[in-house]
Amino acid sequence: MLKCFYDIEDDSLYSVKWYKGRREFYRFTPKETPPMKVFHFPGVKVRRSSSNESQVVLDAVTMQTSGKYSCEVSADAPSFHTLIAAAELEVIETPHNAPFINGIRPRYRVGDILRGNCTSRHSRPAANLTWTVNNEEVNPSHVRHHKILRDIRNDMETSIVGIHFVVTDQHFDNGKLKLRCSAQLHDVYWKTTEKTILEADPFGKYGSSGASGNRVGADEIYDQYTLHEDEQFHSKKNSYLTQLQGEEDDGADGLEDGGAAWRGVSSASSQSVTVGGATATATLLALLSWSLGRQLGSQLAPITKNRPMRAEAVVVQQKQRQRLRVPNCRSCTCTSSKECSRCSRQLT
Repeated sequence: MLKCFYDIEDDSLYSVKWYKGRREFYRFTPKETPPMKVFHFPGVKVRRSSSNESQVVLDAVTMQTSGKYSCEVSADAPSFHTLIAAAELEVIETPHNAPFINGIRPRYRVGDILRGNCTSRHSRPAANLTWTVNNEEVNPSHVRHHKILRDIRNDMETSIVGIHFVVTDQHFDNGKLKLRCSAQLHDVYWKTTEKTILEADPFGKYGSSGASGNRVGADEIYDQYTLHEDEQFHSKKNSYLTQLQGEEDDGADGLEDGGAAWRGVSSASSQSVTVGGATATATLLALLSWSLGRQLGSQLAPITKNRPMRAEAVVVQQKQRQRLRVPNCRSCTCTSSKECSRCSRQLT
């Protein structure tokens, strides 16, 4: 509905004209018959029964209906004063569903970093998204607005707004944190989505309070755009790999010198046992590994002697077996000289 308010004082009304851009689509002239005239063009469809000298009602509005509309009011003689007022009309398409929150866990501990996104899909224009924590607006530094996504098939837009902050004691009220995302389109559309987050037990299944890969201490400065890594973990990992490499080299040298490593480890084991259980266990494992290596080598030695024969050797062996299967012609009685000569050729 488009309304035009005017006051021409003592003058009588001559006409009211409506324009979209520079094109006239509606005219009301009270002294003419009929007083109403409608000019059709795409995106503008006037409902005659509800339109008059002060308002115009449009039916079946589309995205083409959006634009700049103006109302021109003219007074009758003798003044013929004319007044014009203009306003922008925007047709919006609201989202089919409420906004949704993703990336948020059901439980957090004090010191954890909370990260998540709120998304409102398929509207035009994109919905305006806002975050609140416990009914209080979130600090703008903890909010990140992502680029609006547009569907080229229908020009529908999707808005995404992220949130990130370090969870503190003040965020929990009776062990609960209320997170809300609101989507709004002017004064036409407003929807909200809420998530209630529980405070996790510091020593529960989520781990102890002293070990977490996604936590920030109370005396640390958190930068949400910096990737935080556990440097202590990497240093421990590197030292552990170096130790394994050293043990592997020692084992290889011991196998080559035929027992030097055994003597070296044995002498070291008498000194290492007094240090602690971990050192003694490591030494014992080294001794067992060397001993098993020697036993395995001795068992594999006779096996390697019976290596598979080549194809030429197999053919020769088969011929020898066939010759052995030839009967002894000396023990047989030849009924003819021809049979005896055949036996003689087979033996040779």
